[in-house]
Amino acid sequence: MDDRPVIMMKTLSTLNAPMEALWKVGVDFDIRMKWDPNVTDFRVFDETADHSMRRISYRFKTPKFTADRDFYVIQYIKKDFPEPGSWSLIGKSLPA
Repeated sequence: MDDRPVIMMKTLSTLNAPMEALWKVGVDFDIRMKWDPNVTDFRVFDETADHSMRRISYRFKTPKFTADRDFYVIQYIKKDFPEPGSWSLIGKSLPA
C-alpha cells in the first residue's frame, strides 16, 4: 500500500548454493558484520555444543530519524532436514 512506509512479507525461497556459503554470509553474524554495515553489537548468550541452538542479540542500524532496532532471538538449526543435504533454520524473537 502506497501510504505505508514499511511493508513486511514472509517468504520462502530455495537457493541453488552450498549451504555452508549461505550460512556464512547470512546467519554467521561474525562474518555478516564484516559485509553488512547495518548489523552491529552481535552477542551469543547461550549455545549448544553442536551449535544446533543458540540465543543471540544484535542491533540493526536504521535510516536517519529512526531508532536502531535491537533483536533478541533464539535460533534452531537442523542439518539434513527435511531431507539429506538440506538445512532448516528457525529464528524466533524473544522478549527482552
